[in-house]
Order: sequence, then structure tokens, then C-alpha cells
Amino acid sequence: MRAVEHGRLGRSGAEVDKRSPRAGDVGHPAGADFRHADDIAHLSLAPADRKHLGPSHAPSWTGREDFKERRESRAARLEAAASRRSGEARDRFELVGRGLPDDGQPILVGHHSEGRHRRALERSDMNMRKSVELQAQAAELSRRAAAAENNSAISSDDPEAIAKLEGRIADLEAEVVQWKDINKAVRSKTPEARLNALGFSEEAVMRLLKGDSLGRKGVPDYKFKNQNGNIRRLKTRLAELRAAAALKAPDRVETAGGSMTWDTESNRIIIRMPAKALTREEKTRRSSLMRSYGFVWAPTMGSYVRQASATGWHAGRAALKEITELP
Repeated sequence: MRAVEHGRLGRSGAEVDKRSPRAGDVGHPAGADFRHADDIAHLSLAPADRKHLGPSHAPSWTGREDFKERRESRAARLEAAASRRSGEARDRFELVGRGLPDDGQPILVGHHSEGRHRRALERSDMNMRKSVELQAQAAELSRRAAAAENNSAISSDDPEAIAKLEGRIADLEAEVVQWKDINKAVRSKTPEARLNALGFSEEAVMRLLKGDSLGRKGVPDYKFKNQNGNIRRLKTRLAELRAAAALKAPDRVETAGGSMTWDTESNRIIIRMPAKALTREEKTRRSSLMRSYGFVWAPTMGSYVRQASATGWHAGRAALKEITELP
């Protein structure tokens, strides 16, 4: 079993946020730590934004209704792109021998055919290189398509994310209990019998009692540390999703630098900025600043987006404050 650590952020803002806002930023208490599940309840939103769910209000988190369709369509798009690249690679390969002498005749230096022959060899070399490049791209796209299709990560866009996180946490905690039983058996006076009683085969018993390259028998300590760290991270995500499901989405924020909306349908925080002419340097500076707060540009929406979360809302407030102060 593998715990999923959220952290990547795609162009659509689909993955969980990487960066917490800095201490002292707007809406972010100095020294606040968002890593602990116990802190989520009272740090999830600033008091002005924290409004409990009423009978006529939609919760700030429900997941995306089109989550499964989006995941399936992503895998299909990647597979189609891989097929196109593979076809282009075949087409290029078929051009490799075009224009070259059939009998492998060398270049006749000084002959009127020399220039034509050299150009044909250059085209052949270019087509071969391009064919290899396209085939490599096709292989990478196929790998990504397979990864998307078999993705077991628990996305916060999934309406069933809370139930799946609860199940994942229960599985990991059960595994920790099993590891403790294994180590108790290994340290007992009759380790073979105790391990057999736990259901391990003779081969597995021998492996556990032999130890690893450092002589550590049973389950080494680092596995417990990694597993417990994964459990804590998943519990933090679970606490944040539960809090979001119980709270009303914050109201729209308007500043001189732009507006910020918590869109429950797309499960995104959307920042729109006033249209104005910017130099390339100004665009780069603004884009870099928004990325530092976990927001990416969505061309189809004409705005910056990030997956909706309490941390993302704090980051958005801080980003708008800095955008307003930019010269």
C-alpha cells in the first residue's frame, strides 16, 4: 500500500497545492503552521471568511461532478497524442531513403550530382533524427497515458475523496499494527513459531530473521517513520476537506489588483485581474509572483487558478496584496 503525498500542480491547478503562504501575509497569522490536522479547524479560514453552512448555502468543497470524466478524457487525450506522434515517426522514417541512390553510390566529388547528393544525405539524416525524436515523444506520452489511467492518487477534486482518504488511512494504520506484531515476534524467544502464526511463509520468515544489509531484522525503524509521516499528511488533508465540507464558500474578494472567487463547481480559486497593457518584463514578474503562491495561468479562463483550499485562499489574499503593490 502506498500513501499519496500531494504536491504537484498542473497547468489547470488540478493537483494539491505546493506552497503555503508566508507568515505575516494577509489572512495568515504569523507563525501559523498548516501541517497539523488539529490546526485546520481554527486556521482553515480567516474570521471574515469563515461562515458555517446554512440551509441555502453550498459547501466550499463538494468535489467536481465531472472528475471521473476528466480523468478518463486526460488518459484518452494522451493516448491519442501518442498515436499521432508514432504515426509521424513512421512517416519520417519512410522518407529516410528518398532521393538517395539505390545502390549506395558514394558522393562523386566534382560531379554535377555532388550538391544534390549531399542535400539528399542531409535530408535523410534530418528525417532519421526527427523519427527517433518523435518515437521517443510517443513513448513518453504512452507512459503518461498509462499513468493517468492507473492513477491511484486521491485528488481533492474527487467527490469521494473523504471516504477514500479514510480508507487509505485505515489501511496504513493497519499495516503499522502488523509491522509492530512482526517486530514483537522477531524479538521473542520463538520467532519462527510466532511469525508462522502470523501467516508468514517459511521463505518470508527466513527473510525477516536474516535482516537487511545493515543487519536490521523485522521491519526497520525508518519504515515506521515514513509510514507515520504519510498518515499524518493524509489526516491533515482529511481534516481540511471535512472542514471545507462544513463551511460556506468565502465571498468574492475585490481589490485594486484584481478579484478572487472560490468556485465550488470547478473546485478552484480563481483570480482575475483587470485587463491592461503590460511589458514582457511586467508579465514575467507577475507570472512568477503568482506561481510562487501556487497559482497558474489558465488560458481558457483568462485567469490564474489554484485548487480550492483554505491554504489556497490565504495564498490568494497574499498574492492580491502583492499584485496591488507592484509598480
